[in-house]
Amino acid sequence: MDLSLISTTLWEYRFVGGGLCASVVAHGLLEFDPKLKILAVEAGPNANDRPDIAWPNSTNVIGGDFDFRGINEPGVPLRDRVLRAWAELDVEAFPGLDGDAGNPLGVGDL
Repeated sequence: MDLSLISTTLWEYRFVGGGLCASVVAHGLLEFDPKLKILAVEAGPNANDRPDIAWPNSTNVIGGDFDFRGINEPGVPLRDRVLRAWAELDVEAFPGLDGDAGNPLGVGDL
């Protein structure tokens, strides 16, 4: 796609960050309706012509120009909002889960 068309195209869906979640949701939307116009914006410059990057989303970028670990700003803690949302949906919390601990289950401080 011509990059000049990005700002003039009417996108039905826009994802900021082309990570796993955005990719899966975009794929599902396109399976539902292949005519959708979906834009996923990722940080950093275009890496298509970089010979040092073996394949997209590969681990060989760790520590390189495209490794953005640690440069993001900390967000507002989720506190107990996740646990309250689960309770509203009648979903039981995992035993011993601390919703503000930032544990790898996807809840807590981000």
